[in-house]
Amino acid sequence: MRVRRKGLGAWMGFLALVMSGCATVPHQLTFADLQQRGESSGLEIRRVAGDLFTLASLMPPQPHSDVLRVYIEGDGLAWRTRRRLSAHPSPVNPTALNLMLADPTLDKAYLARPCQYLQTGSCHPRYWSTHPFSEAVIAEMDRALDTLKGRGGYDRLELIGFSGGGAVAALLSARRNDIDRLVTVAGNLDTEAFCHLHGLTPLSASLNPADLAGKLAHIPQHHFIGKGDRVIPERVYSSFASHMTSLSAVSPVIVDHVTHQQGWAIQWPGLLEDQGLLRSREPAE
Repeated sequence: MRVRRKGLGAWMGFLALVMSGCATVPHQLTFADLQQRGESSGLEIRRVAGDLFTLASLMPPQPHSDVLRVYIEGDGLAWRTRRRLSAHPSPVNPTALNLMLADPTLDKAYLARPCQYLQTGSCHPRYWSTHPFSEAVIAEMDRALDTLKGRGGYDRLELIGFSGGGAVAALLSARRNDIDRLVTVAGNLDTEAFCHLHGLTPLSASLNPADLAGKLAHIPQHHFIGKGDRVIPERVYSSFASHMTSLSAVSPVIVDHVTHQQGWAIQWPGLLEDQGLLRSREPAE
């Protein structure tokens, strides 16, 4: 099935609806749902106020090291049907949240995208349809990272983004000088290639991570791609990597038994260990 003349949010949101296997729209998580999941894992829920949005986040109650690992959520449920926008893009199946909760790292945080869990006056539908990676959105996410870093007294950051959150993580990494590592899971790292692949209208109002690939060459990177992912297949990453030199591009990690959203969390601790990304559970002395 090809969906034409719609933006990235339309495709990703409708896809999430289809993958749910439900005839009716499934439950989009609320701020209370996020708080409950965070508290059950010993994390504190925080509202991060910015110029345009107030973003939902989860943080450890106290730091154990000088590096904070931040998970950035995907696009959520942007469309309720193929033709009708969702009132907000809160996720049904929050993959980045599930990955974060499966990670045994102590110094880990979760950062939602604009208008997920919290809907403020600035939550215009363009921010989950045509402008998901606009300069205004990335600037707000950038300020939110400063807030999370400052609240915990951290010196450095690691960014892990799922799907559209991978695009956000890459765009943030390209403009900051405190990123120790960039990790993407099913990351949309070339929005132009993605839109071309699915016959979608280009996201002319958004930034494309592939255009800034050269600025990421000095950052250690790991990019996980599901072998069964038909939404963001390996060719999207290959297009992103083609913007780097042959020496700076890294080989992606192809993961068996996962699709775009299904199967990641159960394998995540093992994938972190295999790639040398498991951080010590013990507090730093």
